[in-house]
Parts: sequence; structure tokens; C-alpha cells
Amino acid sequence: MDAARTAFTGSGMLHRTYGPYEAPGAMIVQQVVVELLAHGWDLARAIGAPTGLAPETAAETLAAARRIYGAAPRTEGSSFAPERPAPPGVSATDRLAAFLGRDPA
Repeated sequence: MDAARTAFTGSGMLHRTYGPYEAPGAMIVQQVVVELLAHGWDLARAIGAPTGLAPETAAETLAAARRIYGAAPRTEGSSFAPERPAPPGVSATDRLAAFLGRDPA
């Protein structure tokens, strides 16, 4: 945990590359936010809490998720299930969940 905190708070983190694929730091941050919002949505849904988490962040994160994961293979039971339709008027977090294969209805 300390290593992650150091990496995320270090100067220039967004402009460095990481890992064997040399992923830009900014993309790593976006991926972490996707994970936090998606699994936060899962938890909220499971306990019957509101799923409209961090609406402005979720809208930006949905755009990032489309860029990062748009071409990823999607099959039931894999990391990404096929995108599901999001009903009109749902929150940005619900739209993100639908993009990631969850059912926001």
C-alpha cells in the first residue's frame, strides 16, 4: 500500500510510464478510478444503496473507460461482459456499470 501511495503522490507520476507495456501514469490513474467506481457500484447495488456515485467523476471516467477498454474482448464471465443498455435518465455511474457489462435496470 505504501508503494502505491508513493507512486500516486510522487511528482511527475502522470507523465511516467509503468509496467511491461509502458502504460502512461495518467492511464493507470484512470484505470484505478474505473475500478473504484465499478466495484463501489457493485457494493452499493448489493446492499440496496444509491448507485449514483460521484456523478462528475463518473461521467469523465465513462469516457476514459470507453477509450481504454472499448476494444477489449467481451464475453460473459470474463473481465468485461458485453455492454448492456442503460435506461434513459440513469446516473453516469449506472452508465459506466452498463458499459462494463453490469445491468443498471
